[in-house]
Amino acid sequence: MSQVDDIKSRLDVVDVISEYIQLKPAGVSFRALCPFHAEKSPSFIVSRERQLWHCFGCAEGGDMFSFVMKHENIDFPEALKILAQKAGVELVREDPKKLNQKNLLLAINDLTAKFWHKILLSSSQAEHAREYLRSRNISQESIEDYMIGFAPDSWDTTMKFLHERGFKPQDIFLAGLAIKKERGDGFYDRFRNRIIFPIRDSHGTCVGFGGRALGGGDEKSAKYINSPQTPIYNKSSIVFNLDNAKSAIKEKDLTIMVEGYMDVISSNQAGVKNVVAISGTAITQDHIRIVKRFSNNIAIAFDADEAGQKASFRGTDLILGADMNLKAISIPSGKDPDECIQKNPEDWRRATSAPEPFMEYMLNVTLKKYPSMGAEDKKNITTKLLPFIAKISNIVEQAHWLKKLSSVIDISDNVLREAMRGFLQKNNYSTHGAIEEKKQARALPKERSIQLEEMLLAIALKYPHYVPFIIDHCGPEYIKDTKLNALYKKLIIYYTKFIDHERSEEFQLNNFYDFLSGEDMSDENNHQKLSDTLILLAEKDYFDYDAIRIKEELQNIISFLYSYHLRLELQSIKRQLEEAEKLGDIEKIKELSKQFSRTTDEISLLSL
Repeated sequence: MSQVDDIKSRLDVVDVISEYIQLKPAGVSFRALCPFHAEKSPSFIVSRERQLWHCFGCAEGGDMFSFVMKHENIDFPEALKILAQKAGVELVREDPKKLNQKNLLLAINDLTAKFWHKILLSSSQAEHAREYLRSRNISQESIEDYMIGFAPDSWDTTMKFLHERGFKPQDIFLAGLAIKKERGDGFYDRFRNRIIFPIRDSHGTCVGFGGRALGGGDEKSAKYINSPQTPIYNKSSIVFNLDNAKSAIKEKDLTIMVEGYMDVISSNQAGVKNVVAISGTAITQDHIRIVKRFSNNIAIAFDADEAGQKASFRGTDLILGADMNLKAISIPSGKDPDECIQKNPEDWRRATSAPEPFMEYMLNVTLKKYPSMGAEDKKNITTKLLPFIAKISNIVEQAHWLKKLSSVIDISDNVLREAMRGFLQKNNYSTHGAIEEKKQARALPKERSIQLEEMLLAIALKYPHYVPFIIDHCGPEYIKDTKLNALYKKLIIYYTKFIDHERSEEFQLNNFYDFLSGEDMSDENNHQKLSDTLILLAEKDYFDYDAIRIKEELQNIISFLYSYHLRLELQSIKRQLEEAEKLGDIEKIKELSKQFSRTTDEISLLSL
C-alpha cells in the first residue's frame, strides 16, 4: 500500500474538511458555503461514501489532498506531510540535501524544538528555567504537551548542534534561529537564555518560536521575542495553540482570544481549552479567516485597567467587519488571564462561561466612564462608541446598537446615523470593506438544458433502480452535451450488454465503474470522475426527496429534454426548408413541411 493510500485509509474526508469549514449534514452527505468563492447558498458538497468533495458553484472538487492543497495554497508534498501527521503515518525521513527549502526549514525547526525541550527536561544548564516554570505553576504535563524548551545561555550551542546534523548555517539563518554577526562572517544563536515556546500552525507543525528572557545574559531586547518573518513563519497568519484548541472551539462553538503564551497554558490547566493567542502582532484579517473556520463566535479577554483594554481593542474592527459574533470577557482579577488563574481558577472559568456581547460590554464600560449624561459626556460616549458600531458589517445588528445607544443617551438615531456617516467619510472607511471578498469567480451559469441533463444522469447513478425507466423513456439523442451524452451511451451499453435481465439482476454502480475503468481517456474526459461529480450533485439536491418525488422529478426532466430536443429539431427543419425554397426543391419542401407539421403537433401535445 502506498503512503497516500495508507493515509486515505486512516482519515475521513469529512473529518479533514471539518477542520477548515463548518459542514452540515444533508442526507448521506454534508454541505457548506464554499471556501473558495463567495456565495450565499451552500453549493459545496462532501461525500463520506465516496471520500470526495465538489463545489457546484465554482466547479472545484477532488479528494482530501486536493482540498488541503487548495485551501492551504501548498503543493502535494506539503499536503502529504500535513495529512500524514493527522493519520499517524510516519513518512520516511529525507536527507537534508534532498529537501526543498520549505521542508528543510521545517525539519530544522522540528529538530531544534526537540533539542531545546530535552535541555529543559534534563540539563543542569536549565535548572533556573525549571525553577521559573515551577514558580509560575506550569505543570510537567503542560511542559510536555506544549514541548516547552530552554535555549542555553550560549552564542553558538544551537548552531553547532544543527551544523553537526548536516544543516548549513545559511539555512539555520533562514529558519530564524541565527543572527548575522555585525563584524566579520558567520552567525550566532538568536535565542539565548530563554524559555522557549514552540509556535505551531493549525496542523501542529512547528513554524517558529517564542522566547521569554530569564535575565542574567547579554540580551538587551524585550522580555519576549519571537522568530522573525521567515519562509515558513508569517506572524500575521499564525494563531498560537489553534492546533490544540480547535476541537474544543468546535465543541463550545467559541474561540477565546488572549494575548500571551502563559495565558493560554494557564487557561488549559484551568480546564478552559478553547483558548488561542495572537502574540507579537495585532489581529489581522488572516487570523480572523483562520479562526472563523471553526466557529463564528469569538471572545476577547479584556483587562481591568484601561491600558490593557486599549491593547485588546486592536483588531476588533476587523472582527466586527467579518460578520462574526464578537464577545467580551471581563477579567475579574489580576492584570491578565494568567494572573487571574493564579489567584483563583474558578474566577476565570466563570468569566469564560458567559461572555457578553462586545457592544454591550463597550456600552457599559463607556457609561461608567461618562455617567452624567450632560452634553459633553454624550459627545464623549458617541465619539467612543460610534466607530465600533460603524464597523459592524451586519446592517441589522448595526441598527440594533444604534437604536439602543439612541435610547440610552436620548439622542435621535437619525442624528447618530449622521454622526456615524461623518466618521466613515472622515476615515475613508466602508463597513463592507473590512474583509476583502474572495476574488475567485463563480463558474459561468449553465444552460437550463445542460443542468437538467446533469440531473437526469445524477439520479441514474445515485439511484440505479431508476435506470431502466430512464433508458426506456429518454433516448441518447435527448442529451446534447457531448460529455454527458458519451457517459449516457456508456450507461446504456453497460445496462444492455452486461445486466442479466432474465434473472432480474440489479444495476451495481461499482460494476459499472469497473466497466468504465478499462477506458483510455484523458482526465478531462474521464467518465468515472464525471460520474463521481454527478453523484455528489444528486446528494446535494435530492437528499430529502422520497421515491415519489424523485419519480416526478424524472418525469419532468425527461419531458423537458424531449421538448427541448423537438424544438431544436424544429429549428433544424426551418433552416432546411429555407435552403430547399432557395433551391426550388419541391419534393424536399413537401417532405420537410410534413416533418415540420408533425414536430409542431408533438410540441403542442407536450404543452397540454
